[in-house]
Amino acid sequence: MQDISYLKELDRLKSDFIHTVSHDLRSPLTSILGYTELVERAGPLNPNQQEFLHRLQSSTQHITALINDLLDLGRLEAGFDTRREFVQLQNILEYSLVMFEVQVKKKKYHTYHRYCIRFEDITRKPHSIRQMLDNLIGNALNTHYLKVLYV
Repeated sequence: MQDISYLKELDRLKSDFIHTVSHDLRSPLTSILGYTELVERAGPLNPNQQEFLHRLQSSTQHITALINDLLDLGRLEAGFDTRREFVQLQNILEYSLVMFEVQVKKKKYHTYHRYCIRFEDITRKPHSIRQMLDNLIGNALNTHYLKVLYV
């Protein structure tokens, strides 16, 4: 037999850390979202400002979803399944591509979207699918491998 009390203590510390970090990150993100809503109420914005604000809100919501995924980790380890939703893959892909438009323009790439396959809708966690696509596209941009993206 082996004493696993040390491993249990490490697991408890990890869980406490995840919970604390998640909580500490959510508070400022909630403030950021609140202030972005106040900016919209302060007066008319030009189209560029509206677009920048929309992207800021989307990115903040995305980070919040990632934090929620951290909290879901605890549920997974406890044996509970996490929430899943009906996902339209094409919509998520298009959204991810739009979020990278600024980086694509900075690298002077030209984008052209033509889907060569028919997307099947699935039941998954939309944030996980978006995170996967964002990682793929972001890594391709950062490593200069995104010359042409065929889907």
